[in-house]
Amino acid sequence: MGRLSDCYDLFGPIIPFLEPLELEHYCIAVQETHRGIQNLVNASKWRYLLKANYNIGDSFFNSKPPSTPQHSRSRKSLTSKTEVLKSPVECDVIVGCLEMKNYLAIATLHRCFMENVFIIEGDIGCVTKIDGHQVDCIAFPTSGGLLNPAIGVAGRIHSLAGPNLNSFLIKNRTTFSQKHGPYYHQQSKCDLRLYEAYVMALREIRNSDGIDCATFASISTGNNRYPPEEASHLALTAMLDMMRIFRWRTKLAIVCIDRSTFKSFVRAKHAARTSDFGGVIENLKQLEDRQSEYISHQQRERVIVQELTTKIQTLENAFESLSNAFVSEIDDLQGKMLKKIEQLGDRVKVMERTSKVVGKTLDVIEKKQTEQVKLLGHSESTFQERFEHLSGSVSEAKKEVICLEEKVKVFGTQKDELSGRLDVIQVLQKEATEWTHKAKVDAVEHHMDHENLKQELKCATLALASDVQTLAGQSSAMRAALQQTHTEWKRQLESMREAIDMRIQKECSERHQRLHSVTQMLTANEFNAHEKYSQLQKSSSVIRAAIQEHMNICAKEFRSLSNRYKKLNDQVQNTSQEISKEIAYCTTHCSEQYHTLHRSVQQLAQILNISRA
Repeated sequence: MGRLSDCYDLFGPIIPFLEPLELEHYCIAVQETHRGIQNLVNASKWRYLLKANYNIGDSFFNSKPPSTPQHSRSRKSLTSKTEVLKSPVECDVIVGCLEMKNYLAIATLHRCFMENVFIIEGDIGCVTKIDGHQVDCIAFPTSGGLLNPAIGVAGRIHSLAGPNLNSFLIKNRTTFSQKHGPYYHQQSKCDLRLYEAYVMALREIRNSDGIDCATFASISTGNNRYPPEEASHLALTAMLDMMRIFRWRTKLAIVCIDRSTFKSFVRAKHAARTSDFGGVIENLKQLEDRQSEYISHQQRERVIVQELTTKIQTLENAFESLSNAFVSEIDDLQGKMLKKIEQLGDRVKVMERTSKVVGKTLDVIEKKQTEQVKLLGHSESTFQERFEHLSGSVSEAKKEVICLEEKVKVFGTQKDELSGRLDVIQVLQKEATEWTHKAKVDAVEHHMDHENLKQELKCATLALASDVQTLAGQSSAMRAALQQTHTEWKRQLESMREAIDMRIQKECSERHQRLHSVTQMLTANEFNAHEKYSQLQKSSSVIRAAIQEHMNICAKEFRSLSNRYKKLNDQVQNTSQEISKEIAYCTTHCSEQYHTLHRSVQQLAQILNISRA
């Protein structure tokens, strides 16, 4: 190995190729020798290196590290994983001039810039991680009202996030900061405006809690027609200046939608230098200090307004409590009324059910009556049919009796004929006696013929006697048969009449008993129905009276509550008038103070414009 003094001539050429930590170790090692201390103390050489390597002039050395504004969040209280950039300017380990220490700081800054700033090609809505870190924030150009423009990068992010993002922006519009990207038409102003847009976005990211990684869309390179070469240089210069002045590191990524813009940003990253717009950040720091005073004054006004609002809220709460109590009392009364009405409705329903049951029972009784009447009609029809049948049988018996009487008449005529025959026989007997007498007379004369005649007469008398006996037997038999049939028919007719009379009496008695029982049942049911109807009328009258009394009580309570509500409303109106007077006084006082502060801010803005010019 050579000696350390051999590296003295290589001091200038080797420095740009060393890493910040290596350069720091190199300077610590070189300060051991006299020649090395001369090189470390040579301010002109280090200024040349700053100008040659990082394009930093004399204006850079007049800037001081910023102090934390009063209103901004303390970096010590952040939960973020980011660390404040450490600078060798603040350490006394290395012996050398201020330019040397600033060179080491700028080298460290550029190293941090190259490690934490990324250029990505693609869709910004699809980028979720950068170098293994989750994306916490997206900075993108959008419309003036922060709503979904449905075009460009903003439209793409709104489409990926859904409609909830639009509603969230509408509700929290006052909490968001906004800076318009410039159009590329005036070179002297648009560069500064684009630089300010990036600085405002970076400042909001720095002042927000918990942001470790953020993505940027290339501002104004689309519809605003800003050239990507110039826009990329301004964007990366703003990031480098913010890291240099505020000494903070956060993962930042610029997402380019097309290839040409991506290449322009990659070239600009490797050629990044600090710009002459550093005064913008310093002016922003002064504005932050003035804004802190203005914000403190606003906070006082807010405290007064909050006190007034608390008073108003207490009064409103008291009014709401009273109104709620009033409403609860009314609801309780309404609930009681509804319960009683429901109870009355239940009673009415029970009465309706009982009336329906009574109607059904009456319908059943009427049906039974109709059925019984139908049965009675049917039994009467059957009885009439039986009576007609019996009357037909009686008429047939009468016809048979008439036939028998005719037969008896025929037998009488036959008897008369037989009696006539007997008379003829008697006449013949008389003639026979006369003939016998004549025969006796002639017997004397004709003794010879007497015996013959006597025998003939005996034969004739015997034949006549036999004929008479047969006729007498037949007539007696006929008479006996006629008498028997006549007596039998009489008995049958009498038995039939008695049976018919008994049946008619039984059926009439049974029907009379049935009708009597049915009439008794109907009268009992009618009496019960009348009693139930009278009871229902009495209960309905009692219920109506109770409802009327309860309605009167509710009306009285409602009147009393309405009077109380009117009194409370008058009290609330009086208190609200007093509060409105106090608010008007406070608003006038606050408006005067606001106008004075606004004038002072305008004066500061004019001073800033003059300083920029």
